[in-house]
Amino acid sequence: MAIGGYFVVLRPAFLPEDLRFIGADADALTAAPGVRSWLRLVFVVLGAYAFTSGLFTAHIALTAIRSGRRLPVLLITSAGITSLGVMVAVNFVLRSDFRYLLTGVGALWAIAVFLEWRIGTVPR
Repeated sequence: MAIGGYFVVLRPAFLPEDLRFIGADADALTAAPGVRSWLRLVFVVLGAYAFTSGLFTAHIALTAIRSGRRLPVLLITSAGITSLGVMVAVNFVLRSDFRYLLTGVGALWAIAVFLEWRIGTVPR
């Protein structure tokens, strides 16, 4: 949810790593009117989806996992791979300044899911 909030509230149109990856400066990329405004809206949408993914993950973690069924853990695992996992992978491709921070968040997610699977409420 914090990552989503960052994208909605704080993320600028171009980060330094964006410009390095593209190979151009911000002025050249924003020569067309409305580019920054358009990117701002893109990041608001992306951030809202990330925030909502966090809400649903929290809901599953706080309710469904306690049911003792395996499906919620599988859903949490799938959500982590398709959201945070993809974000980490793309950040490595972009050589993002945040790639190791995001890897740490992904590692915490994976450890939490593993611990829930092994010693949590899910029957073995």
